[in-house]
Amino acid sequence: MSRFILYTSKTSPICQVVTWLCRSVEIKFVEKQVNSQADMEEISERNPNKNLPVLQDNDLLLTEAPAILKYLSEVTNKFGNSSKWKGLGWPEDFAERARLDELLSYSQGVLKPAVRDYINGQQALMYDSVPDTTKYDKLRAILQDLDYKKKGHHFLGSSHLTIVDLLVFSNLYPLCIRNDHSWEKLSRLEGWFRVMRKIINNEWKDENSCLDCYESDSDEEDYLLAETVMDCVKNDRPDLLDKLAKDGANINMPLAVVEAVNRGNLAILKVMSDHKCFLKWPMAISMALRLAKGEAMLALLFGPGQSPEERKKEAEEILQGENRKMRVALGLPPDLTEEELKAVEAAKKRAEEDQKRSQMAQQAMAEANAKAQADAQAQAQAQAQAQVHAQTQVHAQTPVQAQNLTSSPENKETNASSTETESKPVVEDKIEVE
Repeated sequence: MSRFILYTSKTSPICQVVTWLCRSVEIKFVEKQVNSQADMEEISERNPNKNLPVLQDNDLLLTEAPAILKYLSEVTNKFGNSSKWKGLGWPEDFAERARLDELLSYSQGVLKPAVRDYINGQQALMYDSVPDTTKYDKLRAILQDLDYKKKGHHFLGSSHLTIVDLLVFSNLYPLCIRNDHSWEKLSRLEGWFRVMRKIINNEWKDENSCLDCYESDSDEEDYLLAETVMDCVKNDRPDLLDKLAKDGANINMPLAVVEAVNRGNLAILKVMSDHKCFLKWPMAISMALRLAKGEAMLALLFGPGQSPEERKKEAEEILQGENRKMRVALGLPPDLTEEELKAVEAAKKRAEEDQKRSQMAQQAMAEANAKAQADAQAQAQAQAQAQVHAQTQVHAQTPVQAQNLTSSPENKETNASSTETESKPVVEDKIEVE
């Protein structure tokens, strides 16, 4: 009879992970499914939290997932077989053990509560219309940290599958199966989760077959990277694009170059040029020649060391070469025939004449607008001068009217009597005092 008894449930992700571990490293154990309250009461006295899985080894009873995984990893070295999955045994190196312990604590103490709080918050939206974005922001930061740990490795911080991957997968599973979950800008973590799901579902029986197929997932990661690069271009984030390139991502993408030229984004083109991306794409060159910032863009597309005339000449040669390729692909001769050349020349002349007519029409319209504006200004000045003249006439009439009033007969008599009165001497009355 086996010494290990595992109480588990088929509906629990962590139970599935622990069961998979025991079977993969060939540990002999007895599996007991806990499907009812009666089954739970069998171990409830020794497991007050009533959580699964529970591992019993004689008198030892383990009820926490990290401890169970770590114990089984150590047991693997003595009683199991880790030849198929080299990283499932507990390492002998002190530093490696410390690293695994840290990640186990991080997954159980940081990741799991963040996932639980976020899911509970989403369920609370049914009753509360105001979302709590702090929970999502916290979870997003943790996922980005895990995505960074995956960088440069097949698994989380390691080239081999470890019990850390198993615990993180079980803690992430309730989140990742939700319809509202987004893997945006988490391409490495998304690829890892898909691989882990296939491993737990026993699609791969050993590490070698897993890693051989794992490389095929790089297409998906490249697609997600392309979306990230395009987001940087569309949202004008040269800083993020520069960080991607410094982190080792391949940002050399033709569509991103064309989109940057179309948007006139010199900063994005500068980052691509600094990281030695190939920028001489015919479509980008053709667009740059027609834009206002064309000269500055061509300087970034072609790089330093050329004069504007040399860049323009090379651009025309590239476009001519592309046209030749297109003609050959269509079953036409690479070079234009005499009739086609005549048609092209005629089309150029028509285009030039249309451009001249358009320029002349624009110039005539501008002159008409300027004349109308000048006439309006002259009319306004004339009205202003008329108002000033009228006001001057009003002020000039005041002394003339006063003179006319003085020269009238009635005013003359009044003025004479007043003058006579003024000319008489004033006789003072003498008062004698007796």
